[in-house]
Amino acid sequence: MTNHKIVSWRDESDLSKGFTIDLENISAAELFASIYQRPEELISAFADCFLMMRYSPDEASEMSHELYEQTRSQLDTMIDRLRSKTYVPLPANMDTH
Repeated sequence: MTNHKIVSWRDESDLSKGFTIDLENISAAELFASIYQRPEELISAFADCFLMMRYSPDEASEMSHELYEQTRSQLDTMIDRLRSKTYVPLPANMDTH
């Protein structure tokens, strides 16, 4: 199994149940590094999982690249939504009542 922090098996005793992309247990820095700085490591982790699930090397490669693109697109969308929200700082001495 891959040692990538984002990828984990649903059930390690039954790999046919697939794997999950776990974004809950990593830092934002690790997430951004995996998606934007070192995508080849995440793609490789996905491919390893697909190979262990007995997909052919060609299928595993294709599916891992597609899954990476979906994951990156979802993160890009989330960032865009956050970026579009306006932020108005409140002065520390402002009464909010």
